[in-house]
Amino acid sequence: MVIAIIVAVLVIAAIVFLATRPVHPTLAATVADIPTIIAKLATSKDGSFAVLMFDSPRSRGGDAVNLQYSVEHGTVGVDWVLMGNTNIADKEEVSAFAARLGHPMTEHEMNNVRYLRVEGQDLDKLGVSIIVEFYGIPRDAVLGLITEGFEWPPKT
Repeated sequence: MVIAIIVAVLVIAAIVFLATRPVHPTLAATVADIPTIIAKLATSKDGSFAVLMFDSPRSRGGDAVNLQYSVEHGTVGVDWVLMGNTNIADKEEVSAFAARLGHPMTEHEMNNVRYLRVEGQDLDKLGVSIIVEFYGIPRDAVLGLITEGFEWPPKT
């Protein structure tokens, strides 16, 4: 239990670190890569994550949208971290959108950082729907990517 708490604190600390400094992702992915990213996370340890970053016409204040997949307590989930103007402003709409797709999100808080999280089946489809349907990003758009706990791109 103590190890799980420490790992969760490290994940949130990484989120806070990334959110409080200018982040320039050095990796890239497309929505077609999301199933592979989830598969890599499914075999990774707690604290592993992938943050997909993209600009959107809905973005407020010029900040990127951040959609995160992470491993908590051995389970992969989608996290909507409530940092950044757009993520905060779109919280209710993204939550309602996910619920309509059968993925109700629950709110969590750790180290004074709030985030919505959903676990379960078809998380790849949920992420694709948020990016493509909700935000209107083309399927072939190149998204910024930050990873921790696994290698990207995967070796073939």
